[in-house]
Amino acid sequence: MLKMSKEERPWGSYEVINQGSRYKVKCIEVAAGSSLSLQRHTHRAEHWVVVEGTALVEVDGSWKPIDIADFSSGDLRFDMVFNAVHGTPGENGELQSYLDSLQIPYTGCAAEVSSLTYNKTKTLEYLSTHGIAMAKRIVLSAGDTINTKKIVEIVGLPCFVKANQAGSSFGVSKVYEENKLLAAIEVALREDSGVLIESFLQGTEVSIGVITNQGKEPVLAPTESKTG
Repeated sequence: MLKMSKEERPWGSYEVINQGSRYKVKCIEVAAGSSLSLQRHTHRAEHWVVVEGTALVEVDGSWKPIDIADFSSGDLRFDMVFNAVHGTPGENGELQSYLDSLQIPYTGCAAEVSSLTYNKTKTLEYLSTHGIAMAKRIVLSAGDTINTKKIVEIVGLPCFVKANQAGSSFGVSKVYEENKLLAAIEVALREDSGVLIESFLQGTEVSIGVITNQGKEPVLAPTESKTG
């Protein structure tokens, strides 16, 4: 159950009531002029994450820094994290790996799943082993020689040009003419060094969520996506 306080702010103004326990939701933001960077490092068989930048949490109306060593702020300790960070590092498994290293639970899928699904090409390669039908595609990398005629022969028009790794629809273009392909590829390369080009599929787009809740994994009702 969620209850809005009188402040009516999207952060710090909700109280979550769950099984008789009461939690206060705190908003965490990256300080202005700073950046939050998470990098996974490998040492032998161990994995850990280095966090750079300044993260702040709102406490009693003021913003205080978070100690990234243990994700705390003074006496404030977090029971769990509602992950609403868009793109990197919130969707690609880096933030999840950091929280895993501190044994702090969070919403959303596991680090390994996030890392896989944030990479569109790797996701398609994984799904192809399960016999799932998908659009025709071409994968390019920065520096590759681009043959627009060959691209059209393989995927047809219209087609979608996408940054291989980017949040939401950043770096995505729908291309109707061959002479627009190079510009669309340049847009995608601004977001990532990899580009995925796929044929257009006409049909109904639906999303079906699966969640883990109290040891069960219920499948949610299909939700149709409409644009324009």
